[in-house]
Formats: sequence, structure tokens, C-alpha cells
Amino acid sequence: MAEPISLFTLAVHALVKSAPHWLHALEGTAQNKGKELAILQGKKLLDKRQYERHMRSALENAATKGITQFQALAERDQYSAVIQFLAQPGPNNEALLSEALSLLTLSITPDFSKLTEKYNLRERIKSLAQHTEHKDIDATPYLSSFFEHFRDELFADDLFKQQVSNVLMVRSSLSMQQSLTAIATALPLISDAVTHRYSEEQFAKDIQTYVEHIERSLRYLKVVGIVPKDQNKDPELEGIFVPLRINLHSKTIPIEKKESHSIVAILEQHPCLSLLGGPGSGKSTATKYLAWSHASTRLSGILPSSSSLLPGKPVPLRIELRRLSEDRRNYPDYTFLSYTEVLLRREGIEINPQMFKRLLADKNMLLLFDGLDEVATLDERKRLVH
Repeated sequence: MAEPISLFTLAVHALVKSAPHWLHALEGTAQNKGKELAILQGKKLLDKRQYERHMRSALENAATKGITQFQALAERDQYSAVIQFLAQPGPNNEALLSEALSLLTLSITPDFSKLTEKYNLRERIKSLAQHTEHKDIDATPYLSSFFEHFRDELFADDLFKQQVSNVLMVRSSLSMQQSLTAIATALPLISDAVTHRYSEEQFAKDIQTYVEHIERSLRYLKVVGIVPKDQNKDPELEGIFVPLRINLHSKTIPIEKKESHSIVAILEQHPCLSLLGGPGSGKSTATKYLAWSHASTRLSGILPSSSSLLPGKPVPLRIELRRLSEDRRNYPDYTFLSYTEVLLRREGIEINPQMFKRLLADKNMLLLFDGLDEVATLDERKRLVH
């Protein structure tokens, strides 16, 4: 006698079968952001069949990985029921999927409460028809588990990767606008709070202590690999640094000229910048030099020969994201500011934590986050970016 087919197997089968509806819904996830971001715009029927095949694989893999988060049989059955809900046929299916995918791609922390309400409504209707009782549940953990894996599957798929990246860029842009608005509102409050508790004399003393540490710690470039026999110490960063010339890639930022620019020149126009380049192209060294040159000029008043500085000589703060990520495994509440305080204490540097808050309130900091690609997992990278 054959074994009965499990609820999860039935749910996955229905989910895979609904792949064309997911594909259609995915085309519109970048709402109101221009048809150029549509995932299948202008694709031929043959291409669409290929996309459907990849979509089926992504759905099956996401569902299978998503259930591993739940160990109890009741939870696994509930997860399967939610998957079945996402795969339900009918005219409302694509509207449901569009709503779900919009939450996924245009929000860093999706609110699945509306989908949970729809799930419970459907279950209540089903229970009435079957003369059974239904108890509402919070479907958020099950929806989150599935959609996080589904997003990762799309991002890892060669057919979907670039298009999903475009959508995530739109989301990041929206989040950045919201974050900047929140920061602009909070800065006066921060300024008022620190002014009465932190004297100008102590503030200036802490800045002096801090920039001396930055200048001292970044003055020499740590050479990794083969070192010549006659070289008994690391070379000075100022003596070997070659300024990078970079090009803007974003089509949303108008520039008058297309030739390469210095990092400082672009930062003067656009204060938020992502530096992209292959391994060994000089990204990390460039961030070190930016931090060192600003600290050095604050101390000596002399501009290094190989650089220009941002107006006001902002105080630099450079964070290696790989190290931050590793420490966050044991201390997940670390922010980049609290982590900086920990790093300074490890080096024996004692400054008032209000210094950084004061500098942020005065808009007088140069924040440099290095090595996002060195962070181990995609999920942790997203958390760090957020």
C-alpha cells in the first residue's frame, strides 16, 4: 500500500504549478518606478518559458528551505498550509502575489499583517463551508521564512539576478530617502541633548585624542604577502598611495562630464556613495587614505600631497564590516557607533561616546564602511546595510 502524500508535498506541487502567476506578478514589483525595471519587458515567448522553468525551481527550493526553520509537526503543517494559500488558484491569486512581492522587494522589514488577515479570512470561509472551527494564527513567521528564501533563490539565479538587483536598488533608494528624513528630524534633538551635557573643552579634547589615534593607526599600510628582505617596516600610506579615478554608474544621477573623477570630487556633489571594483582594485586602501588624510590634516594643518579634502575636514570614521559582522554574532545589538566605542577601548582610547553623536548632529563626519563583499552571508549584508 502506497504511503499517503504529505500536506507539504501537496503544497509544494501546487506552488510549482502556479509559477506562471508568480512570474506575471513579479513583473510589476517595482511599482511606479518605470517600465524599464519590468523583469520580463520585451522577452520572447521562448524566453518566457525558460523563465517559468527557473521560477518553478526557485519556488520549490524556497519552500523546501523555508520549512527547515520549523521542527514541530504542527508548525510544519501550518507552514505547508500557508504555502498552499500562496498557491491558491483563482482571479485573486495574482493580486495577492503582487502584494506579497511588493512587500518583499520594496520594504526592508515587510509587514505581512495584511496577508495574515487574508489567510485567516480564507481559512474562516473554508471552515464555515466544512462546518468546522478555525482559530486565527499569525502567519508572519511562515511567510517571512518562505519569502526570504524565495528572494535569495531569485538573487542567485542567473536569469533573475540583475532584475532583482534593480528592484532592490529601488527599495534602497526609497529607504534612503525615508532614513534621511528621519535623520534630519532627529539631528536637532541630538544637538540639544548633547549641548547641555558635553562641554566644548571636552569635545575638542576627545576629537584631538581620536584623530591622533586614526592618524597613527593608518599611517602605515599593512603589507600582506611577500615582503622584500630589505624592507623592515610597513611603507607609509602617503608615500605609496595612488589616487583612484572613478566613474559614476547610476543613471539617476546627472553629471555634466563622463570622464573619471576623484572620490572627493564626487562626494562633494553626492554625499552617499557606493564604491565598486574588483579584488585588489584599491577600494580598502582608498578608504584608509581618506580617513588618514582627513585626520592628518586636522592635526598638522598641512594637506597631504596626494589628496584633496572634503569641505570642513570632517572627522573620519572607518568601519571594517567583516569585523563588525563577526562581533555581531556574539553581540547582535552592536550599531556602528557602539562598535566603534568598543574598538577604541580595545586600543586603550577613552573618549566620551557623545563625541560621535555631536559630530553627527553637526554633520561633520566622514563615514567609511569597508568590505561589504567580505561579509559571509547575504542576509547579514542586508542587515548591515539597513
